[in-house]
Amino acid sequence: MTGGNHDRWGGTFWQKELGIEFSPTEVRLGIGRRVVLALHGDGITETRPTARWLHSLTRHPLAIAGFRALHPDVGHWLVDHLSTSLGNSEPDPAAQAAAARQQQRWAEARLESDSSIGAIVLGHTHKAMLSEPLPGRHYLNPGAWFDGYRYAVLSDERTELTQFTG
Repeated sequence: MTGGNHDRWGGTFWQKELGIEFSPTEVRLGIGRRVVLALHGDGITETRPTARWLHSLTRHPLAIAGFRALHPDVGHWLVDHLSTSLGNSEPDPAAQAAAARQQQRWAEARLESDSSIGAIVLGHTHKAMLSEPLPGRHYLNPGAWFDGYRYAVLSDERTELTQFTG
């Protein structure tokens, strides 16, 4: 599991409580014969100064340690208030589309520069995307589960976006 916008301070909780390996930034894992780089994607597409500042703040070790020490009710209140005022949590559709394109360009450039990576999986923009910039190497953003029940399937044999139909 990799951290996202507001969960960099997971520390050892996921491993101790649930047996899930946690990385606050990115995870390299093997899926079949491929190395997959998975990361949330926040910080890649930030264009607003306040969002960049908030992103830098939430990744700083002192902020992580301080947030970890807070009671969860206080932490949720703080995140809720900072996100809406500093991060502008409701971007307009044009800004969201631009961020998704920027994220795709970043992922494709990373695939081109690091031949050990077979696929990159990102989230953050919630815009479903699948591209194959190099033969057999993919960029994948599954989108948002609650916006169409989309998910991704990644194996040696296939890389696809799909939708749960119940």
